[in-house]
Amino acid sequence: MTSDAADSAGDTGHTGDARTVAADLLARARRREQAVLPVRDGLDVEAVRAEVRRLARVQGVRVRTGLVEPGVLAVILADAALWGESTAVMRAKLSPDPADS
Repeated sequence: MTSDAADSAGDTGHTGDARTVAADLLARARRREQAVLPVRDGLDVEAVRAEVRRLARVQGVRVRTGLVEPGVLAVILADAALWGESTAVMRAKLSPDPADS
């Protein structure tokens, strides 16, 4: 994985509620244009996605959220350079570090 992807993966411990996880995920996405989070049992993915979108609206940031592969939630800025990349490059940049799984 590239250092960009490693940074976008960040801490994946999911300690805290959906609001805390969403705030961290959005902050990481704002720093690196994208962030990913391996989904672990007990995380309400839809609540996290909704909170990311709510926080982004409040902050005036346009984002896209989704599961990029089974068990990996991604937040990508709508104007991220990533959208101009090939599918292979996008997948590589949005793949979490296996050590974080």
